[in-house]
Amino acid sequence: MDYKEKLKSQIKDAHGKLVYTYTTHQKQIECDEFSDKWMKNTQIILSAVSTTGIMTSIIWSQKWLAIVSGIISAISLGLTLYAKEWNLCDKISKHNEIVNELWLLREEYVSLLTDIDNLEENIIVVKRDDLMKRTSVIYKKAPRTSNKSYMMAQKALKQEEAQYFTQAELDLLEPGHLRTNGE
Repeated sequence: MDYKEKLKSQIKDAHGKLVYTYTTHQKQIECDEFSDKWMKNTQIILSAVSTTGIMTSIIWSQKWLAIVSGIISAISLGLTLYAKEWNLCDKISKHNEIVNELWLLREEYVSLLTDIDNLEENIIVVKRDDLMKRTSVIYKKAPRTSNKSYMMAQKALKQEEAQYFTQAELDLLEPGHLRTNGE
């Protein structure tokens, strides 16, 4: 294997790792958005149930209803305090920022791999080193992802072929006059 092929192999490997990271952060956003929605809906339901219970206990003088409503209210307060510290909206925003930054790098890796046969080795090395440094800067500031989001990314990439299109899918995205099959 000549040096250029070794460079190409290394760049493909780095690109693959970046695509995994990119997809994992996307999946982390999905997980966090689901958790945030669940948390907010649960808070609304608990608040509604405790308020209704308290109002009903006042109207009908039911002591047991007041006790149950008080317990539900306490659970609601605990959940609200927990959610305040959880701060999912900030996490989602940070992951989204990382995804946006990684997208450009992902596309630059693809461009380098596309151009590699027409570039001199020294230029490839410079471009590779630049991409690696910029990737490192993003990775250093990226928030951690969960094992669940990684497994979701792994499934999306390996089984669902996320991030890639078949030629038929690409043709459907193009205007008729640019489609490969001319439809």
